[in-house]
Amino acid sequence: SNKPWMIDSALMRPGRFEHHFYVPLANHEARILLVNKNLADVPVAPDIDMDRISDLLKGYNGADIVSVVSGAKMAAIQRTIQLHDSGQQGACPVAFDDFVAAAAQHKSSVNPEDIVQLRQYAAQRGIEMPDEM
Repeated sequence: SNKPWMIDSALMRPGRFEHHFYVPLANHEARILLVNKNLADVPVAPDIDMDRISDLLKGYNGADIVSVVSGAKMAAIQRTIQLHDSGQQGACPVAFDDFVAAAAQHKSSVNPEDIVQLRQYAAQRGIEMPDEM
């Protein structure tokens, strides 16, 4: 659950759920991997800076990151269609500005208040949480 503090305490008693696992938001390296995985087989501008894209997407969950990448790819596809409509050939690569525009359209769905509550919940149970979120 994204909100384990809302689960009925009867379900949390010993013998019900023996192990609790914390799956954090993607860190810097994981965000780069998610972006690269979702850009496979897509032309990308040669000067694109994955570190900057990862920084742009800090605080986004995996689904949000995939949505931003899809939006960036769609922007490149639209440019390619316009290029072909004007009689030119070629494919427009995905550029950093495509990510900026897509991130502006799709804000993170992660509620900062939930992160605060999750940290409190984890602290009460001795669960370590990374600082980067």
